[in-house]
Amino acid sequence: LFICLGDCNTHNKKDQFAIFIPENSTNKWVITKQPINRDACIINPRKENPMNFLWLDIRTGQFVIHPDLQIDITSRAFQKADYTCNTLLNLNGRNDVLLDKAIDPLDIPDKTVDFQAEKKKYLVAIKKSIMNHNHPTVWYELIRQKDNYPKLQALFNLAPEALTW
Repeated sequence: LFICLGDCNTHNKKDQFAIFIPENSTNKWVITKQPINRDACIINPRKENPMNFLWLDIRTGQFVIHPDLQIDITSRAFQKADYTCNTLLNLNGRNDVLLDKAIDPLDIPDKTVDFQAEKKKYLVAIKKSIMNHNHPTVWYELIRQKDNYPKLQALFNLAPEALTW
């Protein structure tokens, strides 16, 4: 969600743009012509944080609607997340988006001894790799879900500055 793929406006979206009619309602309408208002039924990453709408399951590489939004599936936020992820961008059905997202936190090697000895060298290399990764959402999910995985928690405890990258 933090990236714009080179084929943004081709076969993925087609004529599937939706707006809320009337504005500020929860009534979603798919349109194929010029929208009659600007109340788009999509996550706008210029105005909204996609992390507040979608959650990346780092074990499967699948995007899911943020658990907090699943409480009310009729809410505008839920509808925006669902429409953006499952219809307009089809994030879980496209190989170009799914590649390299799935990570098994249990497979992260325990290199704490070596890491401590060469912490600065490792951090520079790790940060460079993370900042150049094609899917920054993975990094933000690792930060958000670190408390659910003891190995991730241990690594972030060793390098707390990584939480602000």
